[in-house]
Amino acid sequence: MEKRKRLVVAVIDTGIGQDISYWKDITGNITFFLEDKTIYLSDKQYDAIGHGTQVASCIKKYCPQTELFIINIYKDSRIVSSCLLLEALRYLLDVDVDIINISLAVSSREYVSDIESVLQLLGEQGKCVVASVKNGQESSYPASSPYCIGVSGSEKLSAGEFGLGKRGEYMITASRLPEQVESLGGRMAPFGGNSRAAACITGRLAAVMMEKSIYRTGMESAYMEMAKYNFREDDKEENRWKVW
Repeated sequence: MEKRKRLVVAVIDTGIGQDISYWKDITGNITFFLEDKTIYLSDKQYDAIGHGTQVASCIKKYCPQTELFIINIYKDSRIVSSCLLLEALRYLLDVDVDIINISLAVSSREYVSDIESVLQLLGEQGKCVVASVKNGQESSYPASSPYCIGVSGSEKLSAGEFGLGKRGEYMITASRLPEQVESLGGRMAPFGGNSRAAACITGRLAAVMMEKSIYRTGMESAYMEMAKYNFREDDKEENRWKVW
């Protein structure tokens, strides 16, 4: 199979800083926001919080070749309605992306059924969704969805170690320890927690997909291909994973 020249990761978060160093690799930058119970779409918003920029920068750190499609559902607030996550996922049904990174947890069950249906449709398109577990919890939604690769963080793992979930589960554990990534204003800042873990896995997954030319082959195929790889620099020859 001929290798494609591009892979696109969609990042659903707080947006992207307007002065990042990799702006040429941003293929789209849109915002969904809620006003008077109506959802609006804008293409002239930037990250006012910093979290989305750090997620994007972490992904780029582990797969510099990837392109990014940015969807801001927070605007300038740290609180988001799950209806905006639903709208963002629906939008991505018609966008040419390979992986979708989500670093949030839904606290209300109001839109879970609709979100689950869209996640299933995205999976049928071969798009792989990576979602972080909420910090401090063992499980959260959408990371627990059967149509997502859920990622939890651990302080017992180094930056290069990953743990796989039990057979039949699409879960990965990665380091939640902070690392320096590009943030707002072009400055470097520490980025940790389960969001860091998920962004790292998204970047690693993108790198594997590009190397193996397994674009749009579905979550299960992507997960199993990841399982064949080891990213511990000191154990590359042994292909050893720390499996929990």
